[in-house]
Amino acid sequence: MSASRLRGDLTLTSDMSADDLAQIYRDVMTDLLDHYCPMVTVRRRAKPSTPWFDSECRDTWRKTRAAERRYWRTRTDDNKLTWAAELRTLRSLYQRKTDDF
Repeated sequence: MSASRLRGDLTLTSDMSADDLAQIYRDVMTDLLDHYCPMVTVRRRAKPSTPWFDSECRDTWRKTRAAERRYWRTRTDDNKLTWAAELRTLRSLYQRKTDDF
């Protein structure tokens, strides 16, 4: 790839238009991407949605994650207990929502 048209003799490009130079640049970049980052086919499995997961669940989950981040940042016993309590609340909320559904 070191022998690309972009690294060649610049005097050959002096009479080219901006569109021609842009096309050369585009072609070289496409070749580089195809070589170093080839396209791959990715199969994505559809996950079934959780119909009972609502805004209350989302808010509780965010609050629990905030408590977890606070604990890992400070590593204090108080924050660990707060995180554990939030986690218990989240789990009981999830259980209640699934039971009600």
